[in-house]
Amino acid sequence: MACGGGGSGSGGNTEKPTNNTPPVEQLHQSQTPHLGLAIFALLHPQFNVDTAFELLNASKDPVIAFLPGVFGSNLANYEELVARLEDSGKAPHIHVYALCGPCRIPRRDGSLVQFRKDLDIDGLNDAIRWNPEVRSQFLDRLTNEIKPIVDKFPELQYTIVPELEDNQNDDSFTAMLDLTNMVFGPYSNVRYARNAMSASMHHSYNGISVKREFHNINPYSLPLLGPGDTMSFDGSNFRFPGEYEG
Repeated sequence: MACGGGGSGSGGNTEKPTNNTPPVEQLHQSQTPHLGLAIFALLHPQFNVDTAFELLNASKDPVIAFLPGVFGSNLANYEELVARLEDSGKAPHIHVYALCGPCRIPRRDGSLVQFRKDLDIDGLNDAIRWNPEVRSQFLDRLTNEIKPIVDKFPELQYTIVPELEDNQNDDSFTAMLDLTNMVFGPYSNVRYARNAMSASMHHSYNGISVKREFHNINPYSLPLLGPGDTMSFDGSNFRFPGEYEG
């Protein structure tokens, strides 16, 4: 699950809940601008759209966060889910990751990488800055895979994250963001966020404004949130009983 679209910068209370604690739904309605789901397999043909709709429709301002390409590329489920939410009077915020950092060698075996399987993390860091071919291919991915997602529902608001759990240094992320802005700079309904694995997350890179997506659920991170920043859960928190933690 992911909370997307904004914290208020407050909410650092770490006291244990008591019997007088309001239900989570009441807290959400009064304090949290956006609450949604990271559903990376949304574009897979067997994805359960009905269940996703039921969960997201319970949010006052739902967020749909997903990763195109890795688990499927057909936009039919995305289109159906958004249309059903709009029919229910909701305007979901769409949070899209352009690349999958955790899929890339050496973090994983690279079998799920959709962009330049031949490059490991360090190789991508260098190539996205200096290699004209890789830079052009990244622009093509943004134009051919990510832009249609935004163009399908121009009435909605979008967050584009250049890479999920990126291991970029600031220079390579800046290069990646500059390319992203070449495609989406003219869009008034698109903003950018960084979901970095490092502690170095700024609100601006080369003059381009960026929100921060904190990849943890530590309550002590709450005071660090600024307007528009995000906290997201890691999927490693959701395991079947006895599942290996590797």
